[in-house]
Amino acid sequence: MAKGQPKKKKAKKVVFTVYFRYNGIFTSCPLKYAQGEMKDVNDTYFDEMSYKHLLEVIKRLVPRSSFKRVYYCQNGTKLNLSIKEIKSDQDIVDMLKVGYDNRNEVDMHVEHFDYEIMEMVEFDRNEEQKQNIII
Repeated sequence: MAKGQPKKKKAKKVVFTVYFRYNGIFTSCPLKYAQGEMKDVNDTYFDEMSYKHLLEVIKRLVPRSSFKRVYYCQNGTKLNLSIKEIKSDQDIVDMLKVGYDNRNEVDMHVEHFDYEIMEMVEFDRNEEQKQNIII
């Protein structure tokens, strides 16, 4: 480094926490993830992670269980308002944005039984709308 030039600072990694829910089932009215387990994952660097790498991480976290799909949502919100499926590299980028906007936290849910979760979301939304109609 030439004399008089400022030192470059190393980029500081922000701790990002994923509340990883697995071995449970989705139930409807209201949409919930029930009977599962949860791990706080804050030792994994999700920035620039590929979808393929995420699947490898999940396989390590849930070693004795197969899974069909992975979803994320804003921590602390109703599932039917914010749940989204992760199926591409761009979905991981979108998940990180949600997490960074929410105190560096996000919920991740593993779906083991091949349910149509997005259909359950739509059903729940319709049921909520029916309950909110004033007669």
